Amino acid sequence: MADDVRHGDEIGAGLLRGVALIVAVGIGLGIGFNLLQQASGPRRGLAWIKTEVKLASLEDLQAAADSALARTAAAAADREGAPPVPGSVAPTAAAAGDAAGGGEAPTPGRAERAIPREETPAADRPPARAERPADPPAAGPAQGAATPADAAAPADAPRRMDLPFIPDVREPLEVQYATVKKFFDAGAALFVDARSPEEYAEGHIPGAVNLPFDDVFRDPSLARTIDSKGRPVIAYCGGGDCELSRNLAFALIEGGHKKVLVFMGGTAGWTEAGQPLVRGAAPAGRP
Repeated sequence: MADDVRHGDEIGAGLLRGVALIVAVGIGLGIGFNLLQQASGPRRGLAWIKTEVKLASLEDLQAAADSALARTAAAAADREGAPPVPGSVAPTAAAAGDAAGGGEAPTPGRAERAIPREETPAADRPPARAERPADPPAAGPAQGAATPADAAAPADAPRRMDLPFIPDVREPLEVQYATVKKFFDAGAALFVDARSPEEYAEGHIPGAVNLPFDDVFRDPSLARTIDSKGRPVIAYCGGGDCELSRNLAFALIEGGHKKVLVFMGGTAGWTEAGQPLVRGAAPAGRP
């Protein structure tokens, strides 16, 4: 009887050791997988031990740049309004005369009065040359009149000068809805949906192409198939806790794209702002 109890205890202890070993090996593999994914891309870690990647915001970078420019302009204005440093102002002619002889410097008026002028007889003077009248100003559009370029452009057409500058980045920048809408209205960005084809067909931002991150994860070369025609790329997914857009943005940068933004609001943020989604499958073939 005692031998049976002892044998059962040994079996239980062996099972516990086996379970502990399996758990330890699993944790080690997971940590190693995440470390490898952080060292190479596209980035995709295990959800239960991954670290959150916080992206820099384009709006924050712009605010910091505007603040720096304002401080520089204020400093320049302070320098211009500061009183002159003694000795930095050049002496005047009168001051130079006082310093040289203790009196006033001679003026042209006094020199002219000291030397009498010889008058020339009127008969010997050459005839005065008639001056050519000034040319009339060239005809141009009246002030306030619309030019042909103004007439061709609709009044509500967004101006590209209103679009924020997008720098070349090594990591994607997060962007808010207001900026996304400016690029959308101007047609100045390529929108890329990182979700599955089924989710894309259920509703996507108008004009967006579909490049599922799961496909790019299996074949990173697909990130190079996106042709943005020199425009910034705005990746998005469903919004909220969806990380597909962020992961796809990293893959796009590694694929050679220089200006990559992430609209973290995704389709949820788009519809919350009152914008419609378009239903339908993506065209055949890669974008």
